[in-house]
Amino acid sequence: MDGAKNTLILSRDVAEEEKEAEVAGNAKQQQHNEILRWNQIKEQENKKWETELSCETGEDGEPLYCLDI
Repeated sequence: MDGAKNTLILSRDVAEEEKEAEVAGNAKQQQHNEILRWNQIKEQENKKWETELSCETGEDGEPLYCLDI
């Protein structure tokens, strides 16, 4: 009976380790997704600034002003 009990304990331990690995993998994937999301937001902000910091031209095609950082 001890062999069966040890097998059950071993199976339980393996299942717990697999679950912990899955949880850790999910957390890592969530962190990766969060980084991607922040990178997208940063890229959108950069595009917004590029648009806002462009030169404005007058009717004659000459620049009225250019905003530069």
